[in-house]
Amino acid sequence: MIVEKKEPSDNFKRIVLVAIIIISILNIVANFVLYQGFIGFSKSVSGSASQAEISFFVETAPPTSAAPTAPAPSGGAAPYLAPPISNFIIVPDLLEISAIPEQEKKKIFKVKNIGQTDLEIDLSLQGISDISSLDTDKLIINKGEEDSFVLTINPSKEGIYAGKIMLKSGELEKEVQVIVGVKKGKKIFDPDVIISEEDEFFTSGNDFNFFISLEKIGTFELMEVNLDYSIKDFKGNILHSESEIMEINEAISFNKEFKNLNLDEGDYLLAVEMSYLDGFDTVSARFSVIEEEKDEIMRLIFIFSISILALLAIIISIVKYKKFGGSSKNK
Repeated sequence: MIVEKKEPSDNFKRIVLVAIIIISILNIVANFVLYQGFIGFSKSVSGSASQAEISFFVETAPPTSAAPTAPAPSGGAAPYLAPPISNFIIVPDLLEISAIPEQEKKKIFKVKNIGQTDLEIDLSLQGISDISSLDTDKLIINKGEEDSFVLTINPSKEGIYAGKIMLKSGELEKEVQVIVGVKKGKKIFDPDVIISEEDEFFTSGNDFNFFISLEKIGTFELMEVNLDYSIKDFKGNILHSESEIMEINEAISFNKEFKNLNLDEGDYLLAVEMSYLDGFDTVSARFSVIEEEKDEIMRLIFIFSISILALLAIIISIVKYKKFGGSSKNK
């Protein structure tokens, strides 16, 4: 007795074919969505990951007894703790100081060794050495103990200064970014500057957008105000600058844009300086420049290539099956 082998029905073949195509398309879409999420997550933590990497516990006077905690990243991003590469952390990583010309101002830092070995730390200034000084260039701290150093600010003229205190122990480095806003004369505005949420982590080559608000304090007649905008790094360099003159007699707010701003990856300061009759005021905001990771782009290309090859293999298999399956059926 010969048992005939039943061939799958045409409808069944069509259902299988459609299912395979749908699964392949969903695979491509899922890979793309997951990868976009991966890129977004990488960007959201790129500004904070470096904060968890190095090396010392620092607090400004007056000291508190609270245990050190990792600083929250700017821009409202969720805190992210990278695996530590040492037993030391630094808090804060940013110090903002308001000053007036020819008036000395001091800040005390406490450095605590919370590791298991003695620590020798070299101290130096970058970008602000012309307006500030340190009382020592080296700290030697036994494990479990602490020491301190003093930063003295004494600017000779008004303006916004950006720099950093470098702390180095062996191959490990950490920095405290310092922003000094030097003002003088009568204050007639309560200024504010807000960088757009998209540009707090800025990609070089795009347009850079920010919002300025000048709230009026007291009463005054029509006032001519010189507005100077600049982008500064924390090494004392000015990378971009623009200026304009406005006549103001009431509160004002407006958007500003720098076209095609090209900057290297890193942290920067948007500085706004306002000069007017009998006064000079400042306001600033920090932001970061990020770059698309080449390995991430290559990974994206790889994912799409694999998905397309898989889809092509399925299509070729179906075509061959129809060709040879159909031929054998006709025999």
